[in-house]
Amino acid sequence: MKVKRIVIDTLEKNNIHLTKGKLDFFTYSLRPKYADNIAMAPYGQNRDVAIVIQGPVKYEDDFTLESIKLYKKMFPDSEVILATWDNESPEMLQKAKEYGAIISLSDYEGLGELKNSPVNLQMTNTLAGMKIAADLGVKYIAKTRTDQRIYCPKAWKLCKKMLDMFPLEAKTPDGASYVPQGRVIASSLGTFSNRLYNVSDLFLFGYAKDMVQYFSCPYDERDYREIEQIKHECDETGDAFTYSKTRSGEIYFSTAYLESCGIELDWTMDHSLEMIKDRFIIIDQETIDLYWAKYGDKEYKWRKYRDNERALTQLTFSDWLIKQ
Repeated sequence: MKVKRIVIDTLEKNNIHLTKGKLDFFTYSLRPKYADNIAMAPYGQNRDVAIVIQGPVKYEDDFTLESIKLYKKMFPDSEVILATWDNESPEMLQKAKEYGAIISLSDYEGLGELKNSPVNLQMTNTLAGMKIAADLGVKYIAKTRTDQRIYCPKAWKLCKKMLDMFPLEAKTPDGASYVPQGRVIASSLGTFSNRLYNVSDLFLFGYAKDMVQYFSCPYDERDYREIEQIKHECDETGDAFTYSKTRSGEIYFSTAYLESCGIELDWTMDHSLEMIKDRFIIIDQETIDLYWAKYGDKEYKWRKYRDNERALTQLTFSDWLIKQ
């Protein structure tokens, strides 16, 4: 604690020197690592929400375990499901149970060559957790990750309110294999307007049956290394169209979901933005205080202030709302 206090004091006392004569202001944000140090009281009833925490466990600072502990503190009547792999530490899994989590274990080696694709990995344990949540009879499912954390106790109340305020009005085409109950909520973090159908899968919230459908995709049996090579070349050249057409990562899930709803994708920017406007809700990461340290500790990883900063343009709640 002393070291942290010294760092904070140094930043506060010297912030003027960090920015004086420079072209930028410097800000910082601190979040407690451990649930016991977080003064977050529950906000209303959320027994109709199940939380699915998906992915391999993050052991550093007991991150995943502390996230479970925090969620049971902020949302005591919400079931928490840790959807992970059967090769995780038995001691950690036992602690997760003691903290109140339901454990869903997927067979990692049983995937064979399919586990070479991150899409297949995410789909396997996420869907397993989603099905457990749906079987509990909850109305809503929140999907998050083992390496990220939500600090806002009002998050589920907000998401439910958003689904009520913005019901799904777009009609489902005849012959669709799935008729959605409502929109799907996604975070601005990782949602990019200049990649087609790029709806972030880092955080998702929706009606239980819609969430199960979102991850009920066929396995991706393509050569993952070839796809990664194409994506790398697109990142180098700024070719967002070809990148999108690889249908990798979050784009794989969003496009498969839209197609299951009877949507014929035409792979144009206008259609992509129309689908995000009509069938999704984008909320800002700040609204639910979403913390994700992957790719560095920069608070706003893709926020642009200058034209030459990044090729990616993050789509925010204000961008989404203006289009309504």
